[in-house]
Amino acid sequence: MTANDGVTWTQLASTNPATDGRWAYVSRLAHHPTTAGTLYAAGFGALFKTTNFGTSWTAVLTPPAGELIIDVDVNPSNGNQVLVGTARTVYLSTTGGNAGSFVDQ
Repeated sequence: MTANDGVTWTQLASTNPATDGRWAYVSRLAHHPTTAGTLYAAGFGALFKTTNFGTSWTAVLTPPAGELIIDVDVNPSNGNQVLVGTARTVYLSTTGGNAGSFVDQ
């Protein structure tokens, strides 16, 4: 987590790859445009969402085996629209990236 626009970063206990291997590789981060503390992380085998500045995370999308999440973006004009890309599929959530809300496009 960073509190100074990315000048320095601190490893959060909730994202320790030693306790959860899905955090060993994070390809992208995306933040909600208007809700502080809401962040998405494209991890190894799952898309994670936090609403409390990274204190805890929920896996909101787990693509089929072999599909690595390579990108995540939040619409800057509508924070409920979350777009996720793998090498094979594009997923869209129109409800803020809540678990079970992603539909492949």
